[in-house]
Amino acid sequence: MRLIASAVVHNEADRYLLPWLRHLLTFCDEVRLLDDYSTDGTFEIAREHEGVEIKRSDGPAFFENESVARNALLAWTIEGQPTHVLAIDADEFVGDTVALRASLAMNPSPVYSLVMREAWKIRDHQLGLRVDGLWGDRRCPLLWAAPPRLSSSWRIPNKKLACGREPQRVRSQRGYVTGVGVYHFGWTRVAEREARAERYFEHDGGRYHANAHLQSILWPDEKVKFNWVAWPPSIPEEAARVALA
Repeated sequence: MRLIASAVVHNEADRYLLPWLRHLLTFCDEVRLLDDYSTDGTFEIAREHEGVEIKRSDGPAFFENESVARNALLAWTIEGQPTHVLAIDADEFVGDTVALRASLAMNPSPVYSLVMREAWKIRDHQLGLRVDGLWGDRRCPLLWAAPPRLSSSWRIPNKKLACGREPQRVRSQRGYVTGVGVYHFGWTRVAEREARAERYFEHDGGRYHANAHLQSILWPDEKVKFNWVAWPPSIPEEAARVALA
């Protein structure tokens, strides 16, 4: 098995970059990153890690055309000759990495689904997962057996935003349900939440995501519904320190 984690990164140095890379390298054989015009040292920090390959994007910026970046990353990842690819973002952590590797070893499948969980708050070694509206847990085919080469069916849909990170071929196949959670920490910092909402309002404007969903990013905590869970075993404690900084 050769599992490569694959992600687009942009100005991650003061976010989760270091704990995230250390986390991925505990269960992935390699990490491949496409740097989306970072200006904060993300590129330099990442390339210092053994097992991490990073290159700079030479296409449009991510928010100008997400699908171009995603397809460029996919093609470069396949060049690394993985048996499996994990498509992940730089603020997402796998809750149980041992269970994930076991699923790959024991359950041969072309596609594996993980449970995306939106981490919104942290307290007392617990995570507050947002579950109202469109924010609840959802199965996502984030991991798949890699083809020896890419064909047209392995392209990611041509959309400027919300194209997804999985190729068409992956979406069309029934995947093995691992039950393993992927915890998205991108909403835990209020200031960062507001900045993300502003970017979506500017670049999306309801064309790719429902406006009501975008507006709900800015709801006050008393309006949000949470499911509080214990801190997942494989997520480093440093992620909590970053989230609360």
